[in-house]
Amino acid sequence: MGRFKYFVESDFAIEAFKTKYNIPQGVNLRYCSPEQILTNRDVGEVVIPVIAFLEGGMTLPMGPITRDYLLNHRLCPHQCAPNLFRVLGNIDALNARMNLGLRWHDVVHMYECYQLTDAGFYLKSRSSIVRMVSCFPKSNKGMKDDYVIVSGEWHDGLHCPTREGDLGGTEETLLLRLNKLLRSEIYISANGQLRAIHEIFGFRPLSSAFQDVVNTIRAGDSRINRIDVSQPRFLASDDLPPVVLPPQPNLQQVATPREEIMSSRLSLEDEIDQFKFEEEEEKGPGRFVVLSDSEGDLDKASLVHPPELVITRVGNSS
Repeated sequence: MGRFKYFVESDFAIEAFKTKYNIPQGVNLRYCSPEQILTNRDVGEVVIPVIAFLEGGMTLPMGPITRDYLLNHRLCPHQCAPNLFRVLGNIDALNARMNLGLRWHDVVHMYECYQLTDAGFYLKSRSSIVRMVSCFPKSNKGMKDDYVIVSGEWHDGLHCPTREGDLGGTEETLLLRLNKLLRSEIYISANGQLRAIHEIFGFRPLSSAFQDVVNTIRAGDSRINRIDVSQPRFLASDDLPPVVLPPQPNLQQVATPREEIMSSRLSLEDEIDQFKFEEEEEKGPGRFVVLSDSEGDLDKASLVHPPELVITRVGNSS
């Protein structure tokens, strides 16, 4: 049994999970172990790691950046490491809150996609100095042992693949919007890291041991005004003028936890406190995955509407 199975192991737990993450009633969930991924799902159903909801900002329907990145890279959610959801989900949220108009191409500009044989696809920042989001745990041990099979009305038309495929994609970007985000001193962690994933979504991290950021720009760093993703290492030699964006159409809002459900959030945090993760050395980068234009079968479907909070642990009474 995985660490997160109890979140979705009964009808009562599933309803609480759907309420917490604002999953529409027309969406059906059922628990799935890693061994059941290839055998227990039907055509049109998608398998998503539970951790993608807990710390990756996963919403159903999916956020546009998450959906489009998976779609254009021919990736199913179950093929991806938790790190990939933490990047995509948080950028989806920042994109909506700041009305930036970012697209999946901008993620490609900032991150390289790699694959580890036993961990799936993950994203690595192209720069160790400028990062879009921060505060990733050093270890993901035990965080990808539990999945949910999702069926019903989980997308609004266009959706990510539901079966495995090959990577593919292009690299385009609107540099101005990226610079706007990267120069913003927002969602700051206790040690000054910018756009900390747990601050963006307001959860208590499952692990308090974060990856070393070494020379990464933090809040108050004078180099912030030199950030320019068109330059080598994403830094210009001199300070640059503030970024002013042209008017953008309103993006679909990514829901954030409401005050009315804060008591439920606290109960979840109490549950999280019971977890004692054994930290392990993070494995080195796996082989680099070269993007290609290979054609493949693409499933259709998805848009976004985010989470709400209300989770209850179901205990066994004897």
